[in-house]
Amino acid sequence: GGKQNVLSDNKKLRQAINYGVDREKIIRYVLKSRGTSGVNGPIPPGMPGYDKDLKGYSFDKVKAKQLLSEAGYPDGKGLTLKLTVSNDDTQKLIGESVQEQLKDLGIDAQLDFMQASTLRSAQVGGEIAFWRGNWGADYFDPENFMALFYSKNHSPMGPNYTHYTNPRADSLYELAMKLTVFSERKKLYNEMEQVVLEDSPLIILY
Repeated sequence: GGKQNVLSDNKKLRQAINYGVDREKIIRYVLKSRGTSGVNGPIPPGMPGYDKDLKGYSFDKVKAKQLLSEAGYPDGKGLTLKLTVSNDDTQKLIGESVQEQLKDLGIDAQLDFMQASTLRSAQVGGEIAFWRGNWGADYFDPENFMALFYSKNHSPMGPNYTHYTNPRADSLYELAMKLTVFSERKKLYNEMEQVVLEDSPLIILY
């Protein structure tokens, strides 16, 4: 989010949390097997540009604990997070699942429930650090997903709600916007996805 917080300052902590979430479990028990595990990049299956060979985050407790130590919070000691989710039933269950999974790593995550509309405006205003959101494409092009990671799109001006900023991601995005041959654009978006995954500004659940 917009406010400086332990998450925005600590990449290893964000990566630890990403490895600590068991997406398969959430899909199986909360979503009753609806959805595909978000283990690749931001561009989802079914969207042009999707790369099944792109290695994102999947559940790995050993890696999560190791990164947690490297981040300065061995076994989650001294770390309290607030996770904001909307108070719709399914979102509540997702929030509780993530809370439980983080607790398993020793991380104390407190849940904060909000009306969906309040959560949306808090998200746009950059007022919250760690929250559950969703994104549906408006048009059939991978650019619609990668626009979320372009620094000139920081909310409220655009859909970059995490206020993610990386000059490398920006230059790949800008170059892709200038190209018309899809295979060349795809290559740049997939490379941009890799940059984003490494920085870990979000947890792609499903």
